[in-house]
Amino acid sequence: MKVSELVESNDLSALKRVWKRQDEAKKMFIDHETFAEVERLDVKTLRKIAKQEGTTLEKFLVYAQNEVRLTNENS
Repeated sequence: MKVSELVESNDLSALKRVWKRQDEAKKMFIDHETFAEVERLDVKTLRKIAKQEGTTLEKFLVYAQNEVRLTNENS
């Protein structure tokens, strides 16, 4: 699915709200290779946030990947 398809389905505002709330899903984990403490997004929490905002985790991931790509291109 492309971001343009998300705009057509009126999910864009819900996806933007999930993007703004992603900090709520941050958790600390131990990396299994280095045993260093790392910050990651908890999938269950992110899925719950997406549902609360009226979208799905799958749609959010497409949106988030595009946002990261655009940010990297502009830096």
